[in-house]
Amino acid sequence: MESAYKEKIENIVKEGNQFNQLRQITGWVTEKKGVVVRKSQFSPDWINEIFVLRGKIYSVLPHTILPLRTLFLKKPVRIGNTIFYLEVKGYGFNGRELYFQEHVSGDIFYGMYLDSALREFDRMSLALSLGLPVPLPVAVVEIPKDEYIKKGIAGFKGRLIAELTLGSRIKLGEIEEIIGPINEFNPERIAQKLINYIKRAYKEDLVAGVDFVVSKLSNPPKWGYGINDGADALLSGKKVGYLIRASRCPIRVGDPSDKNIDKPEFREIARLMGYTFKTLLENGILHHCPSTGNWTIAGELTDFTDTFELAKEEKELRAHIKKLKQEGRISKGNLRNFLSYLIGPKHGGLLSPYFLEGMFGQPISLEEATRRLLKLF
Repeated sequence: MESAYKEKIENIVKEGNQFNQLRQITGWVTEKKGVVVRKSQFSPDWINEIFVLRGKIYSVLPHTILPLRTLFLKKPVRIGNTIFYLEVKGYGFNGRELYFQEHVSGDIFYGMYLDSALREFDRMSLALSLGLPVPLPVAVVEIPKDEYIKKGIAGFKGRLIAELTLGSRIKLGEIEEIIGPINEFNPERIAQKLINYIKRAYKEDLVAGVDFVVSKLSNPPKWGYGINDGADALLSGKKVGYLIRASRCPIRVGDPSDKNIDKPEFREIARLMGYTFKTLLENGILHHCPSTGNWTIAGELTDFTDTFELAKEEKELRAHIKKLKQEGRISKGNLRNFLSYLIGPKHGGLLSPYFLEGMFGQPISLEEATRRLLKLF
């Protein structure tokens, strides 16, 4: 049984390989030894207790040059009578280096905390039990601390290079106190010397070495962040992992700002996504990024780290709304304004009217849809 999306997948893979050639990279992942801590009945036999992902993985967003933390394997798998493609989320920057810093979302930059991966696995499982169109949860893999440190040093070096290159708020005098006189300003060479210092002076405890370098090069808050947050994830002590899930087609509908997104087949997907969003909410789960970028062209709502369980995460929800208000994404920090933002054009673009229609089975205004959803809280 051949996937209905085979040709589209092949085109995306071809495009990805061509782009990798232009960048003069292989596209192969950086192998990371992991331990499978959660596994579903959908998991292929070759995902064993000790697991290492190998090979190439590709972008889930068509025609994007942006690095992603969610990518897919080109070789499909058969689950039951259906062809699926495995997506890997949180395996690193385009599947390569890990980072020691947090993303603005609160997760690891291009990675995942283990508890985030487990939460997404469990909430996809709940959605499936409700008969909703979502990817299949396959497995959660923990990256042991030693492996995270070993593979994250490259990402930390990249962060140092970026800070030095972008007009750095790092004082060179403070760096010289660590590595000695700097005769030539070469960001990559300076960053490598800092890494060498950590490995030499703190070979028994690299975490302490990273902590020392960050604290030594940190700026006062009034100067901005600089390297201040360069190791927040590592220093948190939280476990690290990644998620494997299976979708009928990993390609996303696209950016909600795209003026060409309003197509008949995408209108149907929008209606289905609206129904899915509302059903999840009726069962206590709020998806706070029901964007076209989280819809697959096979009609699956994905990315369940972007969810709140209303009965247990009210505090987190309120903090999220407050942050959106501070960032100017919503004009008022109340639930009504937030819901209108979620289900409106900011996330659905030109497909927003069909998303609303899918929630209530008929055309409906954004104002009325928001009013009705408020009753579910």
